[in-house]
Amino acid sequence: MPNLSLTIGQIKITPLFWALALAFIFSSFSMWKKMIKESYLEKDIFSTQILILLGGVIFEILFKMSLGIIVFGAFLGILMVSAWRFKILAINFWEGLDWLVLPIIYFFFFGGIGLFLNSWQWTAFGYSATSLLGLGLYLYLKKHYRRFFWYKSGKTGFLFWSICFYFSAVLLVLDFLQTKKVYWSEVLWIVLLTSSAGAIYHRAELNKK
Repeated sequence: MPNLSLTIGQIKITPLFWALALAFIFSSFSMWKKMIKESYLEKDIFSTQILILLGGVIFEILFKMSLGIIVFGAFLGILMVSAWRFKILAINFWEGLDWLVLPIIYFFFFGGIGLFLNSWQWTAFGYSATSLLGLGLYLYLKKHYRRFFWYKSGKTGFLFWSICFYFSAVLLVLDFLQTKKVYWSEVLWIVLLTSSAGAIYHRAELNKK
């Protein structure tokens, strides 16, 4: 298979880099549309996007170096930085989380393509296929979730935690099928899976009269 990486001096630019750059462009546009609609200043939108990106990259590197796992570190970094920025900009935390759904889907989709072009392993397309199914699920839930009898509160945050539940369940299965054992990555996906279910239950307010 051809090597699609580009080397400039000591810098090696891989297809994954270009794929994630595309994901960032699409994600930034998605966030920009949401935030500009709410009348936030463009400088605040831009700084928020950059800081969220840096948080994801830094935590991804830390988790990969310390535990040898990918994806989860980026997710945690994005979540923590987003919560911090939402508080500063007085954005409702739960509503802001729902704004992150499409960016997450974009990163999984383009990231899967980038991984495939890096390694030429067809299993990398699992991320892209998962994201396409996730997009369909998101569009369906966005239209119907307030009608669910078991989610009578209709509160925001449902879309984000539902997609987190979906991705963590699928990635947990994919990881386990590849390794046949439980490692740190599987444990962390289980934590996210149960946390997502707990958040949905909390927001549903089923016990509230």
